[in-house]
Amino acid sequence: MRLFSAEIREANKIKRAQSFLEYGIMMAMVVAALVAMFFFFRNYTASRIRSGADAIAQGEQYEP
Repeated sequence: MRLFSAEIREANKIKRAQSFLEYGIMMAMVVAALVAMFFFFRNYTASRIRSGADAIAQGEQYEP
């Protein structure tokens, strides 16, 4: 009976380690997606501001 309970404990350790690894991989994927979205929206916003400024200035640069 002792041998059987030791096997169960070992199986539970493996399951917990697997769950921890799966959560870690999921968190890494979420963080990677958020970083990619940040760069995409930063570039999108900058291009929208630039195109709006060009439309207002009609393509001319400001010269004091």
